[in-house]
Amino acid sequence: MLSIRIFLFLLLWIFPLATSGAYFMDQDEDLTYDEDFEDENYFEDAIPLPSLAQAPQVELDYFHPEVQYITYEDQDAPVIQMYPSLQEDSIRTSVVNFVQEYLSVEHGQVVYQSGYSADDVHYAYVAQAKNGIPFINAVANLAIYDGRVVSFGSSFVKPDLYAPSNPAVSINDAIRNAEEALHGTYNQHPVTVNYLARPDNSAALVYTIQIENEPLSIWKEAHVDAHSGAVLSAIDFVDESSYRAVPIDRQSILDGTRRIRNPQNYRASRLGWHNDGEFRRSRTQGNNVLAHRYNRTTRQSSRGLRFHYKYDTRRRPSHRTNIRASTTNAFYVMNAVHDFTYLYGFTEKAFNFQHTNFGLGGKDNDSVTVSVQDPTRVNNANFATPPDGQSGRAKFFIYDGWRDSAMDNSLLVHEYTHGITNRMTGGGTARCLKDPQSKGLGEGWSDAMADWTEQRGPTIKDLIQGVYVKNNFERGIRHYPYSVDKKINPLLFSHLNKLSEVHAVGEIWANVLHQVHTSLVQRHGFSSSARSNPNTQHGNVVFLHLFIDALALQPCNPNFMQARDAWLKADQNRYRGRHKCLLWKAFAFRGMGVDAKGAKTPPYVDGFKFLPGALDIMGIALVLWLLVYTIHLPLAVQCLKLSINATVSLGLPANLTWIRDDFDLPSLVFDLRFMQEGQDVGLASAGVVMEPEQVSGTVAVRFQEKGLYTLVAVVTNSDSDTPEQIAESNRVAVLSGFTPTPSIPRPTTTPTSTATESSNSNIKHSNGINLGAIVGGVIGGLVLLAMLGVMFMVIRRRSQALRRRVTFHRDRMFTPNPDQKATYVNGSPMPHLMIVSASATEAASHGSSEDLESNLSPKTPLMTETQDSRSSRTSTSTRPATSYHDESAHSGPLHPKTERLTTYHLQTAHK
Repeated sequence: MLSIRIFLFLLLWIFPLATSGAYFMDQDEDLTYDEDFEDENYFEDAIPLPSLAQAPQVELDYFHPEVQYITYEDQDAPVIQMYPSLQEDSIRTSVVNFVQEYLSVEHGQVVYQSGYSADDVHYAYVAQAKNGIPFINAVANLAIYDGRVVSFGSSFVKPDLYAPSNPAVSINDAIRNAEEALHGTYNQHPVTVNYLARPDNSAALVYTIQIENEPLSIWKEAHVDAHSGAVLSAIDFVDESSYRAVPIDRQSILDGTRRIRNPQNYRASRLGWHNDGEFRRSRTQGNNVLAHRYNRTTRQSSRGLRFHYKYDTRRRPSHRTNIRASTTNAFYVMNAVHDFTYLYGFTEKAFNFQHTNFGLGGKDNDSVTVSVQDPTRVNNANFATPPDGQSGRAKFFIYDGWRDSAMDNSLLVHEYTHGITNRMTGGGTARCLKDPQSKGLGEGWSDAMADWTEQRGPTIKDLIQGVYVKNNFERGIRHYPYSVDKKINPLLFSHLNKLSEVHAVGEIWANVLHQVHTSLVQRHGFSSSARSNPNTQHGNVVFLHLFIDALALQPCNPNFMQARDAWLKADQNRYRGRHKCLLWKAFAFRGMGVDAKGAKTPPYVDGFKFLPGALDIMGIALVLWLLVYTIHLPLAVQCLKLSINATVSLGLPANLTWIRDDFDLPSLVFDLRFMQEGQDVGLASAGVVMEPEQVSGTVAVRFQEKGLYTLVAVVTNSDSDTPEQIAESNRVAVLSGFTPTPSIPRPTTTPTSTATESSNSNIKHSNGINLGAIVGGVIGGLVLLAMLGVMFMVIRRRSQALRRRVTFHRDRMFTPNPDQKATYVNGSPMPHLMIVSASATEAASHGSSEDLESNLSPKTPLMTETQDSRSSRTSTSTRPATSYHDESAHSGPLHPKTERLTTYHLQTAHK
């Protein structure tokens, strides 16, 4: 038996290592990659991997101080004093001064750690300090837009006791203690001295030491007490995963194979995928990724950088061709994720993974190292994310002895996303997704990224994850498929009360983001070129922008509510809040509405309310103005669920047609669409000719104006006009004070129809009599009349109610007391008065208010008399000057209709 085991071990591991070779060939710019998917999935005689020792389970608590996170609306955002120079030193000074003042900490207790600018927003990350020594777990981050702080997160603490700032234990002793406690060795990364906030409200002085054990997938940052030598806590850089997400273009090898030519994006990888800035490689190595099989120093390649290795599922993963195919696939997918996330903001200055950063910010020498068919474990994969400047490390293992996890693209995307979220949250420290809930968010982000990459059309499909590696076609490796249908996936925010394991927590967040993604695509359409063009306004493009932007905005170790608020603030920063209502609806659908409750500990209470649209006076005036001028008005006020789709061209000159689509009232953002027989005749805004964007049979131009209500018209209505004649005639009408553009570009392209064409079917052009315009005009007029009628009825009813309360009959408002003598005012007799309420309309008359007014001089003090019940009808209220009141109780009967007496001033009694 022993000899058989030895033979099988040699067959499975040693023989493939000895027979798999590397080829150093001439280089060629025509790169082709084979993802090596196979149509069939034939499994036979699977041999399990040898049993391997696992890492000892060392549990060390890492304390996470409470996080405060605030987002500000524009008018409420604090102003930050920015120095005239925009150099890094001046920005650092401004940020540090603001945080010190904002948190009321002493000078010198805040140190700047990192920061960068992207899309007009500057992101800054600072740490609390004592005697110049920074804290590890007391940090803050802020985002600055247009000189104002739009979001601020902080986990600063107020320790009762600080350890002395001079270490008492040597570095060598500290390293030895860390190695023993964490079962690894010191990896030679520089040791630093930091303060560590403790649960007992003290601050310990610690050595920060990195410990590794690569065969056991250990890579941790140890915090060793610099006075006692004890290992107080540790941060695990390795993210484990027991499930697989969706692929970039295909779900797994089960979907078949395809060959991809020149996939690199030179905006993201300026030297391509096989040049690291120092050497041109003919292997699966470059500036972003180094892919290899475990313990093999030679990476796989073929002549001319053509990686055409076909993966055969009928052979074992250790077959030589399968090893090369697996390495090639991992290299391709990891590079592809690097490139498209680079376009959306995960760049050098945002702490990405590259060997050379070309002087564009961040730290060099941290490309991702990928080990495929790694024998150190089975049925898993992981990604280790150290701080910026150290290489990320991914490992992919064999499932069930037969299925190569590196052939499941969903897993590759999922694991790389762990590197993105850990680097971008907290400013490149890789320490800010380490508490249980934020780890769960990390799993959710990774699933959501894979979900995003797999979707191929305007209908966002339900997603079953992990079909290939688990051979489960019903629910994969998750509890439920990701779906907007609550019957298919019932997970809500409140399920956090029952779920605590990080992957289960991640399911909740990933499904929330699936809801957001679906809503955005339904509203704004789908771009099939989203991975190469981030500059459109399609729903999937908007989603990934918000995804990346929110990571930089959120605080260290965020909870669900803070992650949600970061998405809303990201939309405010980038799109001026255009999608605010849509986002609130999506979050509320899964229990994360404005009334949701819960932070990092139970109970978690669902909230299904979302913010309504702010229809202020200016907004109402704009709606009425648009209806009066009868413009094309597909109006969608998202939060109020109001939709008016009417083509209206009445009231304009015969040769003018207004084209409007996707008009969002709360944010005053306009999307203009125009088509003339499938040709682009151009579109202008604010006197500037804008480049069109082709969308589903129309030409769309999307823009945002900071001024109020910018409206643009384009001349279209003429049977004889061709696009060229329109361009030459320069017939452009612009409102709001703008002048016509000098010219309109001639048409160059014919838009192609897509699956979203039906969404724009209401956009027509006038040719003679526009029946749709007439019908739309009638509808618009009826809507206007209905609105005015409702307003009139409301005003009328309120005025009647007010009249019943504060007005009374002009001729019958005073009732004399026959038993009381007259009192003289300015020499004229005047009876004592009992002022009755408006309900006493049948009371006896005693002159008119005009007669009374004639007896009162302008200097006569106001008379006030109150009586609250029949038993006590005459209580006196005295003004500062002389007051006239009845000194005796009124004994006469009240009018039958009088229920109570009300106080009135005489000056308001006359008509």
